[in-house]
Amino acid sequence: MSTLNIIISKFRTIADNHLQIKSFGIGDAWEIGASSASLTPELWINPTGAFMEKQDTAFSSTVYTFNMKCYDLVDKDELNENEVLSDCLQILQDVVSEFSTAEDMQLNNILVNSSVSFLPFTESFDQEVSGWEASIEIIQPFNDCSTSKPIER
Repeated sequence: MSTLNIIISKFRTIADNHLQIKSFGIGDAWEIGASSASLTPELWINPTGAFMEKQDTAFSSTVYTFNMKCYDLVDKDELNENEVLSDCLQILQDVVSEFSTAEDMQLNNILVNSSVSFLPFTESFDQEVSGWEASIEIIQPFNDCSTSKPIER
């Protein structure tokens, strides 16, 4: 059974194993670059929600929603901005693909829900960076870990 922490760990592993990603972060967008300068391109994720899907009379899965961002530095003259945008989009597509096809994801029945759309951004986070962001829903089977004892209140 996967938990939020395990899914975040999988994001980190994907980032660590990707040849282009230089750093990984998690948290709200305002935290990007707040504590120290990070290496770029960076993959940044933020869990934005979760819900449980019900099938018949029982809950069958948990769906986690993450906002993902990938960004890199743009030269002051902005001549490399299209290159940065192209690379960052490809990186996010690789991350989505990894969640969709990795063997450990398939063994644990972890799926990417439906389509994923990407939005570009430029000159963000008080830095000279550009990149892409996407919202991704990750579905995993729900395993009821509750006991047969009633919950005491």
